[in-house]
Amino acid sequence: MKRPVERRHSPVWAAAWAAIALCLGLNVAHAASVVQMPFDQLVTDAEVAFEGRVVASESKWNEDRTAILTHVTLEVEDTLKGSLPVRVQLSFLGGTVDGKTMSVSGLRVPRNGEHGIYFVESTTRRLASPILGWNQGQFRVVNDANGQVVLTSDGRPVSGFQATAPSTILRHDEHVPSGLEMAEDVGKAMPLSRFKSHVRDLAARAEERKERKR
Repeated sequence: MKRPVERRHSPVWAAAWAAIALCLGLNVAHAASVVQMPFDQLVTDAEVAFEGRVVASESKWNEDRTAILTHVTLEVEDTLKGSLPVRVQLSFLGGTVDGKTMSVSGLRVPRNGEHGIYFVESTTRRLASPILGWNQGQFRVVNDANGQVVLTSDGRPVSGFQATAPSTILRHDEHVPSGLEMAEDVGKAMPLSRFKSHVRDLAARAEERKERKR
């Protein structure tokens, strides 16, 4: 069962519809189209951005048992934008509880043990995904012969940055913001330190622009 939704930011799904589907034992799936975001906009629009590692994951019913949420706990290793405690919990729509499964088509939930960089749209609002730009705002960090390097959420090596204009093209299940260069193999992927330095620079410029407007 699929219902197309064309939004850049993930909505909270209709509770009544989800409850009916779950009571019938259906595997709930949604198709989503999202706008490919420029990388600098991803940094600017994120409430917080951080390097972290997934230390726990648990799926539970919401309070009124109309939807299943997967709560992912991450240990914050380095805050790149905003302010965060040592550990943070991000909640995603979907999961399996008591033999009932709710899944959101195309939505990637960080896995146990995963090391990555995460751009969070909101730490307080209830969204299908707290990650900004659907899957575009999460990057995986892996070890290579040359050290720690950065991959997109679907495993493509990030090799560099380039200037881009804002995109108005709707793409289905987009994992990569515009403004990033991709490599063919992990050996050419960008070092984690360079990626984080660029994020910090963009965040600082965004804050300067914000201050000038006050």
